[in-house]
Amino acid sequence: MQHLNYTTEDGTRLALRCSEGDGPPVLLIHGWMMSGAVYSGIAEDLEQAGYNVIVPDLRGAGESAPSNSDYSLATFAADMIAILDHLGIERCDLIGHSMGGQIAQLVSVNAPGRVRSQVLVCPVPASGLPLPDDAAGMFRSAAGNPETLQGILSMATTQLSEADLSRLIGYAMTVTEPCLQNSLDSWMAGGFAERLGETRAKTLVIASEDPFLPPEFLREAVVDPIPDASIEVIMGAGHYVQVEQREASSAVIVDFLHAVGA
Repeated sequence: MQHLNYTTEDGTRLALRCSEGDGPPVLLIHGWMMSGAVYSGIAEDLEQAGYNVIVPDLRGAGESAPSNSDYSLATFAADMIAILDHLGIERCDLIGHSMGGQIAQLVSVNAPGRVRSQVLVCPVPASGLPLPDDAAGMFRSAAGNPETLQGILSMATTQLSEADLSRLIGYAMTVTEPCLQNSLDSWMAGGFAERLGETRAKTLVIASEDPFLPPEFLREAVVDPIPDASIEVIMGAGHYVQVEQREASSAVIVDFLHAVGA
């Protein structure tokens, strides 16, 4: 994949990796406490299936620079649209995990003509997901703290190998403290649930045995408010289903994208 940089209107440098093919474009949006590297396996599988994969690091995460403005959902969503503009992509499919699924929902309602479909993987609802004070405090203190990061990942997953745990901690260690803390506030607050009825993109929600976002909760908070959305449950995985059950996740995603494009 090509490694590119894009500078936003507020002067923040964003890093992204792009396929060199000319297949249908798919933009992968990572979640809180991660970088785009969390999609490394899925991105490879999508490339092999013939898709042009774009994987940015959100501002303040991975190889992207800290934000020159804020870490709001609106700013993240605007960054994604600006990247599509920069690459000359008129319309694409979105894949968003966790907070990235929340961002994808906002992109879809803010720029409906740009999004053909969206796959929301264990997404945070548009309404937000407030945490109890003790959990929020733990999450807020996690930046640069491998022990706390491991504790969060251990709570959130059910089928994570030691090697994958180590990799995810490494990705999480790239996230700056301002990004981690301020984007935490952003996704807990949400704030655009009333707009989900405007969604025109074909939508698939992938759920799992996620202890924070179980299937029935996602059905009520995400699937039901989005017109014609569907849900697929992948067992044997927690919040990082694309890592814990890569093969099953890739199969579900590719089948959905093929059906959308048929």
